[in-house]
Amino acid sequence: MSVPVEVVAAVISAGDDVGLSSQPLKADQHVLLSQRLPNKHLAGFWEFPGGRVECGEDPEQALCRELVEELGIEPQVARPLCILTHHYPEKSVRLRFYRVSKWSGEPQGREGQAIEWVPWHQLPSRQMPAADQAILKLFGVSPHYIQVMEHNAQSASLNAWASQATSSHLLSWSESLLTQDALLADRVMGLWKKLRSQGHYCIVEGDPELAVQLGADGVELSQEKLMQVSTRPTGLDWVGAFCQDLLGVSQAAHLGLDFVVIEPSLLGSSVVSDSWLVEAIRLSGLPVFVRANTSMVQLPQYQSLGALGMVGCSEWDLT
Repeated sequence: MSVPVEVVAAVISAGDDVGLSSQPLKADQHVLLSQRLPNKHLAGFWEFPGGRVECGEDPEQALCRELVEELGIEPQVARPLCILTHHYPEKSVRLRFYRVSKWSGEPQGREGQAIEWVPWHQLPSRQMPAADQAILKLFGVSPHYIQVMEHNAQSASLNAWASQATSSHLLSWSESLLTQDALLADRVMGLWKKLRSQGHYCIVEGDPELAVQLGADGVELSQEKLMQVSTRPTGLDWVGAFCQDLLGVSQAAHLGLDFVVIEPSLLGSSVVSDSWLVEAIRLSGLPVFVRANTSMVQLPQYQSLGALGMVGCSEWDLT
C-alpha cells in the first residue's frame, strides 16, 4: 500500500472560551466548513479546512499556511485532537485534526470555495469525506472515557458528578459487574436513565447481546468477542473494542467500529510506546482511547501522538 498523504485539518469552533478549548463540541456550537472545488478530489463535499503537509514542513506550519491561504486567518490557539488514517480506493490520507479556538482575521473563501458556519449537530447530514465523518460522534464527547468500578457502579457520587459535568462522557460498566447481582443491575439501569438525561452515554464492556438486552447505548467488545463477530453488532448507537494487539485493531477497522481502546500494560509497559500507538492508529483508521493507570495529565502527550483520549477509572472530578 502506498505511503499515506499527510494532511492537516482544522476544526474551527465559534464561541469558545479559550481556557475550555479541551472540552468537546456542543450540539449547537458552530464550526466552519469549506466546500471542495470542482477540480479537486471529492469535489463538492464539505470538509474541515486544511490541506497537505508539504515537504520540509511540520504539521503546525502546514496548518498555519493552509488557513492563511484558504481562509485568510492565522491560528492563535490550535490544539491537537487526534490522527486518523483513511484509505480511499485511489489513495490513503493521514489526517491530523486540530481544534482551532482562536484566530486573527475574518474567514473568507480565498480560493473561490464556499464556506459556512454550521451547528455541530447538523454535520452528520452534510456530504463530507468519510475520514471526516469518522470522528463526528467522538468530537462531541469528552476525551475522558470513564470506566466505572464496582464500588461506584450505582453510587450517589457518580450521580452527583454526572449532574455537574459540563460535557457529555462515555461511561462503561463491565459485563461481570452487571450479571453477578440482579438487584445491582436494576439499580444501574435506573441510574442510566438519569445519566442519559444529562447527556452521557452508557456502555457495557462485553457481550453486545447483553448490552441490547439491558438497554445500554453501546458496547465495548473484548478482543475475544471482537474476533468472533463478522459484522458490526446492531441495535446499539456506539460500538467500540478493547484491542490487545494489532490483529484486533485491524479487525475493529474491518468492522467499522466507532473507537478502539488499547492498554499499555498488555505491552509490558506503563505507557504506550510511540511506535505502537502510531501503528495502531494507522491500522485502525479509528479514534483511539488509551487505558492507563496514570494521571489524565498525560492526555496531551497521547493526543500529540494521535490518540483521541484516555480511559480513566471513576474520575468523578472530571468535567
